[in-house]
Amino acid sequence: MIQVPGFLKFVLTKERRYVYLAVAKKKNKRVNTHIVYSFGPLAKALEAMYVTRDDFENLFPLEFKEKGYDWEGVKD
Repeated sequence: MIQVPGFLKFVLTKERRYVYLAVAKKKNKRVNTHIVYSFGPLAKALEAMYVTRDDFENLFPLEFKEKGYDWEGVKD
């Protein structure tokens, strides 16, 4: 699989914290952050991540697999 760098980004909006999967790209000595996927509010995102972890093969989003993410990348 292709190694795709990504990180979780936590954004506080209207007193609610949201979780996003983001990718940073460097262009002309500037770093631009692009949101790849939105997990939603923090509580919902954590619950979805725990459920996905327990049944990874069936519940891991197909769009992540297409972008090159796998279990090894997620658990790191």
